[in-house]
Amino acid sequence: MISLRWTAAGLGLASLFSAGIAQAGTLEAQYLFNNSLAASSGAGAALTAVDPLGTSGFVTDTVNGTTRTVYSFTGSNVPTSEQGGLVFDNSGGLLSNASYAIALVLKLDSRDGAWRRLVDVDSRQSDNGFYVDPGNKLDVYPAVSGGNSFTTGDYHAVVINVDANTITAYLDGIVSFTLTNSTLMNLDDSNGMINLFLDNVVAGGQGEWSAGDIAIANFYDGPMTDRQIQDFWAAPLAPVTPPVVAAPEPASLALLGGALVALGTVRRRRA
Repeated sequence: MISLRWTAAGLGLASLFSAGIAQAGTLEAQYLFNNSLAASSGAGAALTAVDPLGTSGFVTDTVNGTTRTVYSFTGSNVPTSEQGGLVFDNSGGLLSNASYAIALVLKLDSRDGAWRRLVDVDSRQSDNGFYVDPGNKLDVYPAVSGGNSFTTGDYHAVVINVDANTITAYLDGIVSFTLTNSTLMNLDDSNGMINLFLDNVVAGGQGEWSAGDIAIANFYDGPMTDRQIQDFWAAPLAPVTPPVVAAPEPASLALLGGALVALGTVRRRRA
């Protein structure tokens, strides 16, 4: 009987605290590209434009039925020195090396059915990275690809979640693949830069790039939860603010109090 009372009290505490275990990723920076590369929310520095040909910039486009300003990155896939893209400065450690998420609303405008880089975390020194592959699927090269098709010329919501060596990619709110026991997308701490759309400048597989447009870029410390991902897909153009930690609900406080009383009762009976 004592053990049953103890178990019930323990389960009460476990159920109370387990809700907080799967914590939401913390938004560190959101970029809305409203004629600016500065963060509209969070502590991130302004994105750096890589625009060697001087042809990239802000344009007006229709995104999910809404007319808005986006950033158009242009250039040439070869030589790699002529590729356009953006750089997020993580030198201050806003995002953890192996626990982060990046959520983008973007379209690619060229090279349908070819390799096209989305995210590089190796300082452009490796062919490894996050791509759209020749099958028009999301892909972490050289390990895994899959999911629904990424269509050229259309805006898509793309999320890459990195959670303690588990990588999950989402396209338009649907899981494309999950890769376990992999460090391929762990951040390179040597310079702290995350490159968007820019391909490697050394080693094999260079020139895997496409021009395109980006409407939203969100950077999270810690992986996004399923709820965050579904909210992003439901309203990908919505401004996001860092979460506010709410006070416990009265019911939660009552549960906690009851569990603690039960624990105290068991201890007295065992004494």
